[in-house]
Amino acid sequence: GNGAAAARRMMSARADHGADRAFSRALPARLADRLARAARGKPADFRDIPTPRASPFKRRCWDAARRIPRGETISYGELARRAGSPGAARAAGQAMRTNPLPLIVPCHRVVASNGLGGYAGTMDRSDARCRTKLGLLELERARSSPNGGARRSARRSASLE
Repeated sequence: GNGAAAARRMMSARADHGADRAFSRALPARLADRLARAARGKPADFRDIPTPRASPFKRRCWDAARRIPRGETISYGELARRAGSPGAARAAGQAMRTNPLPLIVPCHRVVASNGLGGYAGTMDRSDARCRTKLGLLELERARSSPNGGARRSARRSASLE
């Protein structure tokens, strides 16, 4: 589907975005199964997968993003707050922009307080990168738990699209 294609585009577009070689060689084989599940819109837990080296602030932002439940979104300002730096929304946005592992650190779940925001360095909604963000959010919302797991993104969907 559209979301799976978006996931594949995102991973290939960001594969050379700074992950160190040692990290890339250390990825466990079971990661392939989880990535395939995520590309099909099924839940996949990546919290045990290590992230590459980064500044302490980026690491805190990435860790906070990894704790955003599937099917939910938070603002860049909220991400900064959760990372221990209230008021650092722009810096949190840059941390998401430089995230080399977008399915493992789900930066697509972080949106601007007034809508979608950017993705991978662009704010142009006609750009494939923004369409990827929308596709991933839709993929997660469409496959959310039957008990209403997509609480925030379902309410925010009108402002995101």
